[in-house]
Amino acid sequence: MKKCKYKITDQYTFQGAIKLHRIQALRDFGRIRKGDLGGYVQGPRNLSQTGMCWIHDDARAYGKAHVSGNANLRDRCHAFGNAQVYENSEMSGDCCASGWSQVYGRAKVDQHAWLFCQAKAYGDTHVTMNAWMSGNSQAYGNSYIGGTAQLIDEAQVFERGRVGGPSVVARASKIFGDMKVYNNTREYGVAPALVDSLYTEEDMSYV
Repeated sequence: MKKCKYKITDQYTFQGAIKLHRIQALRDFGRIRKGDLGGYVQGPRNLSQTGMCWIHDDARAYGKAHVSGNANLRDRCHAFGNAQVYENSEMSGDCCASGWSQVYGRAKVDQHAWLFCQAKAYGDTHVTMNAWMSGNSQAYGNSYIGGTAQLIDEAQVFERGRVGGPSVVARASKIFGDMKVYNNTREYGVAPALVDSLYTEEDMSYV
């Protein structure tokens, strides 16, 4: 049986009324060295003892959230509720995953993005800035969700689909291929959305 890779220390902080403890590596693995301090967990259920997964800096996992595989939580991000962060995914900045949301594959969630309800980000997708995903929405493939975009209901963005700015993609809409949504667009179609060229390259220079 392989030796545990981390312990829960006596250093603590509070997230509201929830007491969280800092973790410390017990052995070398990946880029982590024995003795390195990590972020915070509420208990052992929040971070797997196997794989290369780690919670760094001031990042936090609590409630029934679980970080596993080779996933990383960095900076000040939070995973809580029943959120699952696994495989080779990464969360950083001040982002959050809550509810029953899942972040996996090689997905990146950063800055102030937020996933909640049963939203999923996976594949090579990038969810960033102040974007948020809720309902049963999904972002996958090489997709990008940024700005203050919202994915809600059963909406999907995949392949090379891009959603940015203060746009809303809802119901059963699908943004895929080279489709792009921007500039206060509201896409509520039940059929796949056929939205393209709603912005200039300058508008979306951050994509």
